[in-house]
Amino acid sequence: MHFQPSDRLLALTVWQPWAHLIATAQKSVELRKWGTSYRGTIVIHAARQVDDGAAVYFGLDTVSWPVGAALGVVDLVDVLMIRRDELRENRWLHRSWGPFRHGMRGLVLSSPRLLRRPIRMVGARGLFRVPPAITSEIHLQLKN
Repeated sequence: MHFQPSDRLLALTVWQPWAHLIATAQKSVELRKWGTSYRGTIVIHAARQVDDGAAVYFGLDTVSWPVGAALGVVDLVDVLMIRRDELRENRWLHRSWGPFRHGMRGLVLSSPRLLRRPIRMVGARGLFRVPPAITSEIHLQLKN
């Protein structure tokens, strides 16, 4: 999926190290308590929070990863209900180390495109609108 500078992009805030893993094609399912009917390109925004415990559990180094910034874009292609046994079997695939919550959904992400430089921006809960100036900057970085 491609977007134009005039498109209204949506973003998803994700804690590090998960934001980095999504933006670099190392994580393709993001677990949430909510689903959405939206399908299309979304911005991956790295939250200011870092899940240090999870990083240690999965053997990841979070020292150099940016926070409070857009890292790249991905295509949100599906939303799946996640069962307890599936989460247990695919813990490393989903990079999930927390407890199972009934009703968990997996946002299926594909075609990650990493920005050349992270773009500072404020995040929010759920899918949220990206300011037009940041959308333009994302488009410029991905175009060149």
